[in-house]
Amino acid sequence: MRQTSTRITALRFAASLLGAALLCSIAAPAASADVPAGFDLFETDPQATHLMFAGPTAIPGGFFNPGSDPFTSGPVAFGGAPLETFQSKGSGDADTVVRRLAPAPLGPTFPDNATIPIEIVALNLVSVEPITVTYNGGQQAEQWQIKVDLPGAQPQGQMNIDQQNATGGTFSSQLPVQPRLTFTRIRDGQQRTITGPVLPYNSSGSPWRAGGCVPPAFRIPGLTDSFCPGLTPGGQKTLTLEQSALAQHGVLPVQP
Repeated sequence: MRQTSTRITALRFAASLLGAALLCSIAAPAASADVPAGFDLFETDPQATHLMFAGPTAIPGGFFNPGSDPFTSGPVAFGGAPLETFQSKGSGDADTVVRRLAPAPLGPTFPDNATIPIEIVALNLVSVEPITVTYNGGQQAEQWQIKVDLPGAQPQGQMNIDQQNATGGTFSSQLPVQPRLTFTRIRDGQQRTITGPVLPYNSSGSPWRAGGCVPPAFRIPGLTDSFCPGLTPGGQKTLTLEQSALAQHGVLPVQP
């Protein structure tokens, strides 16, 4: 009888613990929808990407070779050259990577918003067509290709993330970029490199999808599986225009 009584007491105690746990789980607030720190991978749209060579971005005379004229030009179009891998993972057609340096605390009630620091960490663009460099007041001309990447660590910018509901929302960004331009003469491969001024890019009103990228965007475990900028909650890729006074960079979510 004593063993039976002990067993009943133990069962009642266990039941009381289970009931308390259930009450706690019911009373606990819903989990937040924080966007973790991480990376955003993009492909460049060449129809929406250009650089003006004017003022601080003009190339001075004598830069290419003795006698070369200053290079000033209207918009020169650029497209992306895929990085192929990033963080030891296949990165599809991504040519641009922005790092979110801190988590964005959002939810559990919406709408909500948060502002976080960001920086560009990878860029790999090439001119769509060669440029023409002239010498001695235009007496000679030759063709050069341009590559744009980053010379090193970049200044920090910020991203403001608005979340409208559990499926996502919109974001805006202010992103300073200091490009490195490598010019390659087509006829013999001679190269010249210059680091340009910091260009402040701004974007606004672009969609993002909670829960990460889905086709047609590229879902890369550990990279694009929590936050997908440029993708609507319904899975439609949308162009994000990053604009500066002398440049424009149009990007889409990375795809395979």
